[in-house]
Amino acid sequence: MRTNNIEDFLNDYYDPVKQHKDIKFIIDSLKEIPELRSSLPEHIMDLEELIKQKKIYINSELFALLDKTDSLLARDEILDLLVFSKKDKEKVAEFICNELIKYEHIPISKEIESYLWFLCDKLFTLKVKKLIDKYHKIAQISSFGMQRQLLILLIGKIGDTSSIPLLNELTEDKTVDGHALDALCNFNDYRVIEVAKRFVDDKRTWVCKKAKKKVMLGVVML
Repeated sequence: MRTNNIEDFLNDYYDPVKQHKDIKFIIDSLKEIPELRSSLPEHIMDLEELIKQKKIYINSELFALLDKTDSLLARDEILDLLVFSKKDKEKVAEFICNELIKYEHIPISKEIESYLWFLCDKLFTLKVKKLIDKYHKIAQISSFGMQRQLLILLIGKIGDTSSIPLLNELTEDKTVDGHALDALCNFNDYRVIEVAKRFVDDKRTWVCKKAKKKVMLGVVML
């Protein structure tokens, strides 16, 4: 019997006398609860624990849940579960890229800023190399500001030389310049040495050290 109350439902699940042991039943029930938009974020952790215990692959059901809520917190938590599952990495990463691109022409509030950071963090975790073109597109969205920092580091770790001109350009953007330099330092390319020289006197210690190290390595290579 289905319940209209998410707390009662989860309590029933944990009751050993009950027989609600099917993970799909849990997902289907969550989708039917009228309060889903406001209540889901509070209970994702319960769902994550159930998934860990049962070790069941439920990505299709989680994607369906994303269609049921506009809450950024809920979407954040559901995407976290999708990344945690370590299944369909390319599909999950592409979904996250498209989710980011949706905000290209939308005013960025503090809540959206946090969400964008989370999305880029998840792309960094997934490290799907095939989506480099989409990463380039997202990295060029200047309104995202510093929320792009982890994505830019990912671009550097992928090491596709087609990224060098973009990363070079991003060293002119004060919200991500240090991270763009860090990403460039993954490349053994003369163009990177010239960029690094601009940062050897940077007031940020970590940026200055990164630049000096790259310049010195470049001199040795030459």
